[in-house]
Amino acid sequence: MAVSATGTGEMFIRSVAAYDIAALVKYRGLAPQKAADEALEKVRAIGGRGGVIVLDRSGNAVFSFTTEGMYRGLARGAEKPEILMHR
Repeated sequence: MAVSATGTGEMFIRSVAAYDIAALVKYRGLAPQKAADEALEKVRAIGGRGGVIVLDRSGNAVFSFTTEGMYRGLARGAEKPEILMHR
């Protein structure tokens, strides 16, 4: 698993968001999307804003964010790249 976060960094650090996502998947068996959403609720609860990109062990990506939008993209082999901003 890999997690990349963007936003109000102090709040992500204080809530140990990236670790929390990995722990929720490993120890509670949550799907990466559910784990990311749950961890970001903790970031939001302390006034943080931003988002995460999470890759599972197979390279599947999920995105979660507390803002109206987050620029993000995904390129995989010969597949058409995806570029997204809003939900």
